Amino acid sequence: MERQDVKKYRVEIQGLLDGYAKEKGVTIKIGQISYDKNDFKASFTLVEAGNKEDVRRMDFEKHCGMFGLKKEDYGRIEKLMGKSYKLVGIKPKGRKYPLVFESMDNGNSYKFKIDNYMCDKLGLNEPMVV
Repeated sequence: MERQDVKKYRVEIQGLLDGYAKEKGVTIKIGQISYDKNDFKASFTLVEAGNKEDVRRMDFEKHCGMFGLKKEDYGRIEKLMGKSYKLVGIKPKGRKYPLVFESMDNGNSYKFKIDNYMCDKLGLNEPMVV
């Protein structure tokens, strides 16, 4: 099995999952895929509709200590680069940009790195290395 085959299957399977998810009122996303010449394996994430905020909060609370943050920091609004952002997530595998903020202007999500500037804004001692 070649990389382009796996990409094609991913798109087709995600399309099938999207139809099923819409019918059931959930969200289903294909995660990481590993493959070799004969087969591939994939993980799936299913989130019930209306619970996205709860899932983000639980994930944040699970990983916040790794970055020197507290559970209470979820939803915290900060002025970054002249605009207001709300802290809505942590990507523990995102070494360069682990913090997820949502723009108060347009609702889009943006990743930020933990550098001296961010440590100062969040009241952290020093940049965390994970």
